[in-house]
Amino acid sequence: RGPRVRASVSRAAFGRQLRRLLFCASLSCHRPVPGSSPLPPPGHKQPLWAHLQVVRTGPSVCLLLAFTSYLALPSQGVEHPVTSVSSSDLEKAYLAYCAAGSDPLAAALRFQAGKHTYELDFKAFVQKNLVYGTVRKVCRRPKYVSPQDVKMKQTCVNSQGLKSIPEHWDHLALPDTGFKRIALPSSSEEFQKVWNLFTHTMPLYYVQKIERVQNVALWEVYQWQKEQMQKRNGGKTVDERQLFHGTSTGFIDAICQQNFDWRVSGLHGTSYGRGSYFARDAAYSHHYSKTDTKSHTMFLARVLVGEFIRGNANFVRPPAKEGQGNVLYDSCVNRVSDPSIFVVFEKHQAYPEYIIQYTDSPGPTAAATNLLSLASFSVRQ
Repeated sequence: RGPRVRASVSRAAFGRQLRRLLFCASLSCHRPVPGSSPLPPPGHKQPLWAHLQVVRTGPSVCLLLAFTSYLALPSQGVEHPVTSVSSSDLEKAYLAYCAAGSDPLAAALRFQAGKHTYELDFKAFVQKNLVYGTVRKVCRRPKYVSPQDVKMKQTCVNSQGLKSIPEHWDHLALPDTGFKRIALPSSSEEFQKVWNLFTHTMPLYYVQKIERVQNVALWEVYQWQKEQMQKRNGGKTVDERQLFHGTSTGFIDAICQQNFDWRVSGLHGTSYGRGSYFARDAAYSHHYSKTDTKSHTMFLARVLVGEFIRGNANFVRPPAKEGQGNVLYDSCVNRVSDPSIFVVFEKHQAYPEYIIQYTDSPGPTAAATNLLSLASFSVRQ
């Protein structure tokens, strides 16, 4: 530890002391831990050690640190296969866990390494082998940030994080944290698509309102999960579906904020496994849309069903694929041929895209909305 800097010290002396402290910190970042070796990023043979740099951004000196290098701390001499996730993937998942209002379940991330399945605990910073129960420590270290990177941050708005946001979203209503519910005009094409899916099995009910859920953090994690599933599937397109989910009115905002929680879904039944349940038909999900009033609420979600198998009430995760070691199915269903009920066990495999508010009595607003929707549908035909 360097000497304490008093308020009366000169600017030059303070700068010298700060550089000395940062030089020591840089050496520490480069120094491997005794009895351990770093886990190289995929495609690299040499370990990647991160370091930090001081940059001047104005009258005062500031540090700009970005963390994307994750290092495994295994026993001496033990080699590890390349994992299915990169440091960038881990960083995205870690930032999603650190986001305000994130679900505690986001602290754990599962990934494949060869024939083994691991779970990374962001809270305890440990990696656990789910087959053998072996636990190893992991650490998160800073990466190099150049002065050019700092200048870019200062002079332009970095829109890289918005590339995955759907074009039809309201980009003027993107919350920094949390979510926003955007009411859809009943004359819009987006409204019509959701209305058609809902009324296909619920023709006698009246749609009062349809809202789009805009949660940037959940959407980006969902897209990341889609990329990982596609990698595991050899680059093939992942089976993604729009499915319904009925729930109690009191859980609506919690789902918009933290995504679907299988612990709550499990309250209504676990016939095909202890996971979050989604249905092809709105009529099925209606039975789980609990309310104290005449107005019901239901989600239309995007779900990465992937490769599925018939479920079982005892399943706490999908079973392994036959002849593929510890590679698991992505979801469970009520029947493999033409399934109508899907169960997912990883919360990142679903996104609560729309909220449908409906009633069984044709009030003035609901009746007008349905008449307008019917008229628009007839014109489109």
